[in-house]
Amino acid sequence: MLTHADGGIARYPREAHNFRKYGLEAAWRLGRWDMVKEYLGAAQQNNDFNGKVPFDNHLSQILISVKELDQVQFKKHVRKARMSLFEPLAASSMESYQRAYPSLVKLQILAELEGIMPHFFRDEADTGSRDEWLQNTLDFWEQRLSLTQPSLMGR
Repeated sequence: MLTHADGGIARYPREAHNFRKYGLEAAWRLGRWDMVKEYLGAAQQNNDFNGKVPFDNHLSQILISVKELDQVQFKKHVRKARMSLFEPLAASSMESYQRAYPSLVKLQILAELEGIMPHFFRDEADTGSRDEWLQNTLDFWEQRLSLTQPSLMGR
């Protein structure tokens, strides 16, 4: 997918912002943090979203801050991500639960990330209990995921 995104960016410069979006998601799913930073930088430099940064870009920034154990940046990007969801959630909640569901899933993602972040800042002597906690958390998430609506975004 990364190769396709980069090829699309090179071949269709007018649509580069769309290809960057796919490349960004593929890069963070693959753990290619250098490429995540590259796509984010290019999106910002080219003003891809006219000041309305999409949730996926915020989520990418959050994941980078978790990887780098930067609690200040983590809190900053969680706040920005949450703010980016207010308008779509307000509009969709007036229509139906089905329309509001994707925004609710995104808010749940942010809540889950906020819940686990303190565990990444534990003392290194706590590594054993952290590993056990992490495994229990992943098991819990798997159970919860099995209860969600089948959607590409949510899973």
